[in-house]
Amino acid sequence: MLKYTGRLYSDSAPHFRENDMLAASTIELEKRLMKPIDVADGRQGMLVRVYDDRIVFERWDFEDMSVLGPDWVLPLNKKGEKPFSFDSRAIVSKAPEFAPDAKLIATIKSVKRKNTVVKALEVVIPPVERNGERVFDYEIEIIGSNGETDRKYVIAEGFNRSRNSLKANSPTVLLVALDALKTAGNLNIKVFARNSFNKKGKSIQITSSH
Repeated sequence: MLKYTGRLYSDSAPHFRENDMLAASTIELEKRLMKPIDVADGRQGMLVRVYDDRIVFERWDFEDMSVLGPDWVLPLNKKGEKPFSFDSRAIVSKAPEFAPDAKLIATIKSVKRKNTVVKALEVVIPPVERNGERVFDYEIEIIGSNGETDRKYVIAEGFNRSRNSLKANSPTVLLVALDALKTAGNLNIKVFARNSFNKKGKSIQITSSH
């Protein structure tokens, strides 16, 4: 018998991101500037091969016929072993890392929100270095000279595609209205790349002001 064994979306903290459909509150949702990320081009699946002593799962992106990662080889007849449980995979997973020369771009711009124009912070995040770990989302820590701190999260562009796809190697953009932030003044912006187990690598940062 085969069944879906994935975690719930809410298992990946936080429970909401700037470019998904969920929000902490109606008030926050009304302040958002970003649209939900497009996942309509995702065409992933598995080719399963069953042997006497193992089951082999080949993971494919059928949109560009790329392999998503090494095969999962599930041994049979070995009691108690769960090499591909989420806990086991989380332990051995590695945080995605930016390339050593990766740089952020941060600007303050005017953006239309409904029938008004608001000031917004835009942060352009470069794709992570392809070290064998897939990036799921980015954690953005914004520290203001007024002593306040904000944390925002965005799902990574191309998170649902193969590493070789154009989208997975494209920048991800955070766009957040200044009135949705507690921070003000000079802003120290740090960005961490995270995998789907909430492991994050070293940050890259930039300073902006408004």
